[in-house]
Formats: sequence, structure tokens, C-alpha cells
Amino acid sequence: MRERIKDIDRLQHIAECIDNINSYLQGYTLDSMIADKKCFHAESSQRSSRLA
Repeated sequence: MRERIKDIDRLQHIAECIDNINSYLQGYTLDSMIADKKCFHAESSQRSSRLA
């Protein structure tokens, strides 16, 4: 099991990354994400790496 995150800078970095991802995906629908091959493959590769 991972130990708890204690570093405030790391937590801020994680929050900034989440904001960036949300801004990148703003305006995308499921159909437009599937149609955009770069976005589709990036998301599916992230999903498969989380399952491993």
C-alpha cells in the first residue's frame, strides 16, 4: 500500500494536473472524443495502464 501524500507541493501539482486535464477535455462529447483519434487512444491507453 502506498503511504499517504504529505508534501503540499505534490498535492498542488496533482490539483494543477487535474485542472489541465479538465480544460483539455472541455467541450468534448463521447462521440467527438472517439472521432479524435489522438484523444481516444490517449484515454484508452491511460485506462489500460490503470488496470494493469
